[in-house]
Amino acid sequence: MTQALLNALPEWALFILFVIVPVGLTLLGSFCIRKFLPHWKRPGSEETVGIALGVLSTFFALVLAFAIVNLYQRYDDASYRVDATASALIALSHDAGAFPAPEQRRINLAIVSYSHHLTTSVFPGLREGTFTPGGNPGTSGLYLALQSFHPQSPSEVGFYDASINEIGTIATEEQQFTSDGSSALPGAFAALLVATGLLTLCGTFVLVTQSIVFENMLSSVIAAVIGMGWLTVAILEYPFSGSVAVSTAAFTHGYLSSLPHLLR
Repeated sequence: MTQALLNALPEWALFILFVIVPVGLTLLGSFCIRKFLPHWKRPGSEETVGIALGVLSTFFALVLAFAIVNLYQRYDDASYRVDATASALIALSHDAGAFPAPEQRRINLAIVSYSHHLTTSVFPGLREGTFTPGGNPGTSGLYLALQSFHPQSPSEVGFYDASINEIGTIATEEQQFTSDGSSALPGAFAALLVATGLLTLCGTFVLVTQSIVFENMLSSVIAAVIGMGWLTVAILEYPFSGSVAVSTAAFTHGYLSSLPHLLR
């Protein structure tokens, strides 16, 4: 559901959903407690409520920090591996320049086909959450293009070995970034993150100060911080979804995008 929201809503709508809505619900909850259950806000309970909120918010912050650090590492890794895959494809195309013209063209056509496979199947599938890792690696065409070539000269043998290594790199990088892009937080951990945030929000309902305005301001700040934490996790959890997605420009701009025109 979160992935669908990231793809369907612009940034301002996500901000409203994850930040403004929790702030509004927190203010509404505080108003309802103050109006219908005023005995819950007892004067003199400031210290007790403050300690309880401190414990809840600290626990939430620890869970949130763990989630963000791990998800950001995965996001950064996915971004690096997409670029590494593109770089390996470009290197493979350059290596093929040492082969006879028919083999060179066959390998470049396989590169174009593989790039098309990524941009039309893999990346959209990762964005929509429909791609299954390992279902169709797409590198078989690259291997077949090389298998039909039998190098003769020492130079051809050297570039042939380098090309095999490049394809191995491509297969490894694809496996890694598709795994990064299709995995999500464990359900139990996500539930813990939501539960600790909600408990902290509920704790602000019984917050007591000498000023109602200050109570509302403090509750709003706490709710906004929790909402922004949730939003950050949602954005990082799916690296290829939403407007802040891993860039695939290396396949849609530059050498790889111009290669089909060069082969005509």
